[in-house]
Amino acid sequence: MRVFALPQVTRLLHKERLPDAALCVAAREVLSGRLGAGEASLGDGLWKKRLARPGGGKSGGYRAIIAYRRPREDRVLFAFCFAKNTASTLTQAGHEALSKAAAAFVATTDMQLGALLAAGDAKEVMCDGGEGDNGEGGAGGEGSVEGDEGDGGQDADDGQGSRRAPPSAAGGGG
Repeated sequence: MRVFALPQVTRLLHKERLPDAALCVAAREVLSGRLGAGEASLGDGLWKKRLARPGGGKSGGYRAIIAYRRPREDRVLFAFCFAKNTASTLTQAGHEALSKAAAAFVATTDMQLGALLAAGDAKEVMCDGGEGDNGEGGAGGEGSVEGDEGDGGQDADDGQGSRRAPPSAAGGGG
């Protein structure tokens, strides 16, 4: 599994001192279909996951919009991330824009992905498999992602609570 983040996400990670391991854990949960309370498949290859604040829980933490879609099971993109207290809804226009980004990301060839990384349009998060389930890293679980100042965003909270979605649902068009 390779995990990538757009510049807005890396800036927020850096500013808020979120460990890279939180992204690695969330990515593995999406691939396995594990969704907790307040997390959901948003359709069109987009997933909403909750990330804990360092030293805190997920409920008052961050929300990440993740692009993952079959057949590119080896790639997960963190397309958007924000603090829960900044907003409560992802607008329809926001959903459509992120859905287009997800589709474009899934369609990239390895050569195109290399060009995106070289241009700084995406960063790869190094996940080594040692991350803990709490998203705060385990032995050797800290990866590396670069970034600057963060900015806000909007939440895609659907209020559906906890459920488990099969990994095959990631390819949905809905």
